[in-house]
Amino acid sequence: MGTALALACYILLVDRRIGGNDVTNVSRTLLSDFRRDRVTSIEITETNQPTIRLKKVNQLWELVAPIHYPAQTAATDRWLYLLEQANWVLRLSPKDIASQGASLPEFGLQPPQKTVTLVQGDKQSVLRIGNRLAVGKQLYVQADEQPDVLVTDELLLDALPAGVTAWRDPALLTYSDLILNNIAISNINRLEVRPSTNGYILQTDPVRITRPISARADVTRVSLLLGQILPSWKVEQFVTDDPAADLSQYGLQPPVKELLMGNGTNDIMGVQFGQSPTNRPDLIYARLLLHTNIVLTAKTNLDVLNWPVSIWRDHLLAHIDPHRVQAIVGSAGTTNSTYRVQQQTNGDWQVVEPEILPADRELVTNFFTGMNDINVDVEREVVTDFASYGLAAPAREFSFLTATNGAFTNIYATLSFGTNSAGKAFAHRSDETAVYSIDKDIFYKQLPLAYWQWRDRSIWNFQTNEVKRVRITDNDKTQEIERTPEGQWRIAPGSSGVLDLSFDEAVYQLGHLAADRWVWVGKKDLGGPTFGFATNEVHCVAIEVTQQGVTRTNVVEFGGTSAELRPYATVQFDDDRTWFFEFPPTLYYQYVKHWFHSLENR
Repeated sequence: MGTALALACYILLVDRRIGGNDVTNVSRTLLSDFRRDRVTSIEITETNQPTIRLKKVNQLWELVAPIHYPAQTAATDRWLYLLEQANWVLRLSPKDIASQGASLPEFGLQPPQKTVTLVQGDKQSVLRIGNRLAVGKQLYVQADEQPDVLVTDELLLDALPAGVTAWRDPALLTYSDLILNNIAISNINRLEVRPSTNGYILQTDPVRITRPISARADVTRVSLLLGQILPSWKVEQFVTDDPAADLSQYGLQPPVKELLMGNGTNDIMGVQFGQSPTNRPDLIYARLLLHTNIVLTAKTNLDVLNWPVSIWRDHLLAHIDPHRVQAIVGSAGTTNSTYRVQQQTNGDWQVVEPEILPADRELVTNFFTGMNDINVDVEREVVTDFASYGLAAPAREFSFLTATNGAFTNIYATLSFGTNSAGKAFAHRSDETAVYSIDKDIFYKQLPLAYWQWRDRSIWNFQTNEVKRVRITDNDKTQEIERTPEGQWRIAPGSSGVLDLSFDEAVYQLGHLAADRWVWVGKKDLGGPTFGFATNEVHCVAIEVTQQGVTRTNVVEFGGTSAELRPYATVQFDDDRTWFFEFPPTLYYQYVKHWFHSLENR
């Protein structure tokens, strides 16, 4: 179309916008009664180009001519949206065109550059696309059977994929194939990498490795593979759609690697990888089995399939949902050491065997967290003799139960832990043949040994204003501090020394004393030497408290320290046993040890 005519149209357009001809009451929609969500097929014809046809299947767009292939649904829907929203800004009647001495060929509309035919139910809409305006970033079109030439935004043409290749779904493994063929993605329960000499099979329900070994797979990593890595593989270039193409020239006879996805033994979709073109070592030939076409894709996609099977293995010992567990059965090597910790109806936990004790809620929570955080390495894949790993009579063993119809049953594999030397620790699941090695600190520091270690670590609770007297004893030296009726602290008659200003804070913290960790329970003369309690020495703090009219004396005695300098202490409850525990280090070193030191120096 000549520049003069284009300029005349542009001036006419501007003139009408400013107010030359009143068209404000005229509908400016390109296609009347057009609804993008009703469109079920699209046909695009273009001079000297094959006709492109698309149809909508299961809410996705599919190319049906000149080839059969999943189409770019997002791009198609976007173009239909633009068409639905498109308005004309100038309408040229045949009389307007004639007055300019022009004709339809000059607008690129006889024949049209492209003709788009859209089917909405029993209605058919036609859009004929002509030339772009020389100025103004606009476009000439005709709609349906109307003879008028309309001017609209050229974005409508820019967003229309150019050529059949541009319409094709660029995903290498397109899940659109499944939906278009009424196959649910959930039907895919097997992912296989061939050849089997360095390949593997992943099962997705439940997530497991089934070849070359039978093992638990990492759910997060397999989900990442299926949900993000594979869908991100893109076709860089469509090479040929000839089903009789010579596969050997692409390195596909036989393929270097195959990825197959299916249900059971039935293959549903897959891709074969060949060699790289000599001029593009970053790309690799691939063949899509559902379509037999050959494409080029990034070589890094093949690299994923060359990852060792161990990368998909689950390196966590267990995945336990604490909300499903209502009882924990533990043991420590012999049958008479078995115990049970059970959740009560109020949500609290309680040791119920071999005796009734309140369990520590935080310890239970930390136990489950710790179980789910144990990383393992495979020590040996198939083990029949567990004695060499200290697992024939495990040093620690835990089962996880839930109540079903009034009876408790296991819902997870029993976890066993052992060691055959001081430097290594091992774990085993009752549902596997493998033995795993674990961090020795987990074995020695994290796993409860006996039922008493589950006991509530809260030792006592009282308020500062309930304290009547504090007696500090260091062997043969004693200091007493009493609380006056006015709430002041003072050295009691018969005692001497200087009262530290921080004494009130120390008593407050002692009033909410909790063990860091229970380390033993039994007769004091049996456990005392192990934890630094000499028979001829006394280091203790006694606190006289009156609560609800009852006066009692709470006593905590101190012994040695652990290798980590954590102080050992003892308390007694309502029986003749002594409970040994790790005393909170900050409270001890900031206050208690200072008290003992002051007495020693007198």
